[in-house]
Amino acid sequence: EEVSHTKAIIRNIQRDNRWYTFRVAAVTRLGYSSFSTTTKPFRLNSRKKQI
Repeated sequence: EEVSHTKAIIRNIQRDNRWYTFRVAAVTRLGYSSFSTTTKPFRLNSRKKQI
C-alpha cells in the first residue's frame, strides 16, 4: 500500500539540555509494522522553529 502522506507533531518537548531518541512504526488498515531501529541520541536547539 502506498503512503500518501506522513505527519508527526511533538508538543511540549523539553529543550533544557535533555537527550532524545525516537522509534517509529507504520500503521495501516492492513496492519502494522514493527518499530524501526532507535535513532542516535540527540539534543534540540534552544530556540523554537516556526513552521
